[in-house]
Amino acid sequence: MREFQAEPFDERLGRITKRHKKMANGYVTKMGKDGLISAHPPRRIRFPWKFMILFLVLGLVFKAAIFAALGEAKYSERTAILAQGNKSERIGAYLMQVDPLSLWISDKMRPLFYADDIS
Repeated sequence: MREFQAEPFDERLGRITKRHKKMANGYVTKMGKDGLISAHPPRRIRFPWKFMILFLVLGLVFKAAIFAALGEAKYSERTAILAQGNKSERIGAYLMQVDPLSLWISDKMRPLFYADDIS
């Protein structure tokens, strides 16, 4: 019986120690709906890595889809037109350049756009 009770106690003690260490750097007090004032460690603002990775992957897929839909000649023509524009258009042309990864993705996506031309 003692081992059964000791494990949850040790886990709870670990959580309390962890929270105490976090609160050593400062804490925020909040009053709950029931009037109880409780102290919590302040929330850390983290960099949104998952969002940034998702944004980059979706950007690559979008670029590959455009390349697969337009074809190499038309895509190169349009990026060349962008490269002659103002500064933001030149940045867009630089970002939309064909790279090996987007070329590979577009090869995999090409059957979606040209289902009749599969040979």
